[in-house]
Amino acid sequence: MTEYEAVTLAQSLLSNASNMYVIFLSFLSGYLLVAHLAGETLTRSQLLLITALYIPTMMYTLYGWHAFTQLGAHYMAIANNLSEEASRGEQRLLLFGLFINLAITLAPLKYMYDVRRSNDP
Repeated sequence: MTEYEAVTLAQSLLSNASNMYVIFLSFLSGYLLVAHLAGETLTRSQLLLITALYIPTMMYTLYGWHAFTQLGAHYMAIANNLSEEASRGEQRLLLFGLFINLAITLAPLKYMYDVRRSNDP
């Protein structure tokens, strides 16, 4: 693989990662809006349905973001002839970002729980 091909592939993968993160933020914002505007009035079955759709969708988008970013960084390292140690450092940073985004995914669930509990007597 030539350097040009590796860079082009890396740019394409990183572009896909950016798109997955935009989708992640869109679903996160949507769930927060539902929690804030309608959280108190949702029935238990509606809440379970929304949450059952939210969690797998968020995990899928996070997986896509992680996979595209990791592959993009891998091909960028190939294009730049970086060592394996530099690649491992990028992977550690990427895993840290993944854990932060998992916490961001779980925070709206806590918010929905708090909104629903505030309505209980």
